[in-house]
Amino acid sequence: MLIVVRSQRPPSSRIPTVILRGERAFALVGVLALLVILAVAASIAVQSLEPALDEGKRVETEAEMERIAQAVAGQYTLSGSLSGPEFGYVGDIGALPASLTDLTTNPGGYTTWVGPYIRDNFEEASGEFQNDAWGTAYVYTGGVTVQSTGSGSTLSHKIAATSADLLNCSFSGTILGADRSTPGICSVNVVAVVTYPDGIGGTTRDTSAVGGDGNFSFTGIPVGIRTVIAIDTIALDSVESFISILPRSTVANTSTGVLRLPSSNICP
Repeated sequence: MLIVVRSQRPPSSRIPTVILRGERAFALVGVLALLVILAVAASIAVQSLEPALDEGKRVETEAEMERIAQAVAGQYTLSGSLSGPEFGYVGDIGALPASLTDLTTNPGGYTTWVGPYIRDNFEEASGEFQNDAWGTAYVYTGGVTVQSTGSGSTLSHKIAATSADLLNCSFSGTILGADRSTPGICSVNVVAVVTYPDGIGGTTRDTSAVGGDGNFSFTGIPVGIRTVIAIDTIALDSVESFISILPRSTVANTSTGVLRLPSSNICP
């Protein structure tokens, strides 16, 4: 009798392969899910940071607009309080710049232009001060307002309340003789002369009559440091003084507005 013994086949190797492939697929799905989660989290993080980033750009832009305002008309507040020694473009030219480019480039061979009145920061390209933190050009058309529109809304910065505050200032003063006497009936012999920029690159002069009490006054003078000369036309005696004209200012009969002739008593 022939007995046939059948050997058992080893377990199929295909089953573990299927299982292994399944594990790999599951791992890939997990990685993809993780990437999606990270992308969503990054998007949420960016969205949450956008207000802070915009606020930073707003602060940077407002600071730069203040720099532009100081370059145009000097370092003082809108109330007229001087906060620095400079009077900017207006102080030298006697007019507002036609564009922001005039702050760094002489607009026409002006002899009184002593700019540049503003410089780019070290990290900025040349002329970058003309753009806000969003990279959009500032809106400035020669007036007293600088505007930024890069944020999607309008940010405005006032250089002064009105152009007249910068270009049409007044001041008065008093001329006294060497003995501190007033001119009296001899006031016709005394004049006051002020020199200031004419707005087109040169200078001009105005003359004021002097009253018997020695008082004189000028109007229509731009902000800046102005030269005032008191002259006794008979004695040919004179004295020169420098007066700082602030926005909307009237330099009255104070120590800064008194000019005392060095030798003439005006009406001896």
